[in-house]
Amino acid sequence: MESLQSFTSGLINIPQWVHVEVSTVHKATISKAAHYLVEWFGPEGIKQIGGEKWWQWRPRPLTGEWIEMASHYRNRIRKPPVPQPRRTLLYVHGGAYFFNSVGTERYQIQRHARKLNCRAFAVNYRLAPQFPFPCAFLDALAAYLYLLDDCDIPATEILISGDSSGGGLVLALLCFVRDVGLPLPAGAMLISPWVDLLHSFPSIVGEDMGDYIPNFGFHHKPSLAWPPPTAEDLASLRASITPSSSQAALPIVDPDRMAEKTSHKPQLPSVLKVNIDGEEIEVRDQIQMVAPNELLDHPLISPITQASLGGLCPLLIVLSSDERSNEARWWSRITTR
Repeated sequence: MESLQSFTSGLINIPQWVHVEVSTVHKATISKAAHYLVEWFGPEGIKQIGGEKWWQWRPRPLTGEWIEMASHYRNRIRKPPVPQPRRTLLYVHGGAYFFNSVGTERYQIQRHARKLNCRAFAVNYRLAPQFPFPCAFLDALAAYLYLLDDCDIPATEILISGDSSGGGLVLALLCFVRDVGLPLPAGAMLISPWVDLLHSFPSIVGEDMGDYIPNFGFHHKPSLAWPPPTAEDLASLRASITPSSSQAALPIVDPDRMAEKTSHKPQLPSVLKVNIDGEEIEVRDQIQMVAPNELLDHPLISPITQASLGGLCPLLIVLSSDERSNEARWWSRITTR
């Protein structure tokens, strides 16, 4: 898996007709985004994801690429500058949440910027499985706040787009922005959005000749970072631990005080059970890279489980006529309502 990540995040040459600038999202903006998330999750939601601190850690600053046509850039820096539209495209790349980069999708991003006559900001969000949910969501939200607050771009001048997992992330972001009362962008473009990580529609196991993603999903050699231990693994690990002499010598701790200190810790994950033809099947292997099985129905991971898609900005949903994925059939239904 790490080899795939390295391959899809390597150096990719920038065409001479494209201008790219790398910008860093301020720490204060990331903290503001994290505050919104903590408030939205609430105490129970924070327990569900394992606390409110670990997903805020990052090995390097959060960056993004400003991508635009070189001719537009020259007009902007000209003295006096040629008036340019303020509209901005926030782009979230795809890659099943665990591979690809802004570089691999830079060519299509610059085409979008050229067609829209605007600048595009593509965020380098953290990838799973090293940084599972809600890491990528936090980074996408911070990128949106960066445009609103740090760049002082009105929401009415912002468009958001993403493909595949990036499209699903954009839809989840829009629902979150709506729910917390932040200003919605002018519109969003979802390109083959991946909105159902549960594989809950029958078409996922049907004919897939027109879909580049096989119906059995992506399979790679396991990473040291994934999958997380199952409930059985944890129980076996605990059973193998015996108190040492040094542990026996430790002072006795009041159990009531210890319970207070450890009450915030998440419970052991439960085994996912699925009813197939009247038979209950236990799913012990991890289905996706971005989150453990018990979180795959979370509305910020699978937007198909959102209570409502009402009150969002205008959406343009692009699907290939040959797609056979479950998302395509779901979108074909909701877009006709």
